[in-house]
Amino acid sequence: MSEPTTEQLDAYVRIPFDILGLPEIAFPIGFDAGGVPVGAILGGQPYEEDRLLEVAAAYQAVTDWHTRRPADPHPSAARLKAAIGGPRLSAEEVATSSA
Repeated sequence: MSEPTTEQLDAYVRIPFDILGLPEIAFPIGFDAGGVPVGAILGGQPYEEDRLLEVAAAYQAVTDWHTRRPADPHPSAARLKAAIGGPRLSAEEVATSSA
């Protein structure tokens, strides 16, 4: 079984909160070994948005992750990744292929 993608994990975490109308907040918590930003998503009780904001503000008050930026990718690596990504479809091509 392959590792879930970021989009799949995001859906697992956020959809229940979205369906139930519960508040959630996301904030940066560091970088992985490859230098990719990592974040946390916290969910709260109904009408407790202020508590989530307090928790995120308290975390950011004692860390500096929210001020750090990932390193810029090397230009040749960015071009290589774009070339490997394959051709992009236009909106019309997507509409006709999904019909």
